[in-house]
Amino acid sequence: YLPRLPAADRAAGSGRLGALRPSRPRGRRRALGRGRMLGGADGSGAGRGGMDDEEDPECRDRWWPLPLSDEETALRLRAGRLLEALRRIPEVNRDHKSWENGCESAFALLRRGCLDAVGGRLLEAPIYNNQQIEDAWIFVLEMRRRHPNRRKHTQECLTVFGASFNWSMVLHGSSRLRAALHSLPEELSAEVLEDAGAPGLLRAAAIGAGLPAGG
Repeated sequence: YLPRLPAADRAAGSGRLGALRPSRPRGRRRALGRGRMLGGADGSGAGRGGMDDEEDPECRDRWWPLPLSDEETALRLRAGRLLEALRRIPEVNRDHKSWENGCESAFALLRRGCLDAVGGRLLEAPIYNNQQIEDAWIFVLEMRRRHPNRRKHTQECLTVFGASFNWSMVLHGSSRLRAALHSLPEELSAEVLEDAGAPGLLRAAAIGAGLPAGG
């Protein structure tokens, strides 16, 4: 803060006040981009004691999370439609009216996102969580059940999901997803698992639980 000056001094002009105004501290620069902070006046990133900002605990805690790498940024751009579909699916599943209003557009995005992933490792990128993957599987199962005319398009999605190690692990490990499969007619659940490349999943799970193989 500037000191309170007498009226006579304040009338002396801005030159004297300028001399009293504290200069902007040198050293740390303002944050650049997402959570990035450069320290040295030369832009070298050296913070206190010559320490790089990423090594300085104070800076690391203050500007966390760290910025995305170029590779992560490129993955997010390529997965844009898939990520948007995953964002919409919980809202679509909220109630019957939401489903009727939003299922078609959400599924169109999801399918295009799956086609974007064909031939690459887009589904293996660490940009989806298990809840999103589980929701996507169940959403496609429900589309298959409610809209038989979308069989070919749901088949495309299931094939892409099943070809991914990360996404197939959710298929094998999710009790909620297994319950959704059990709720389908037996013939339909068999078709779905065949499309996903896991035809014996329910049979193996039933045997492991001590149930009849058909259950």
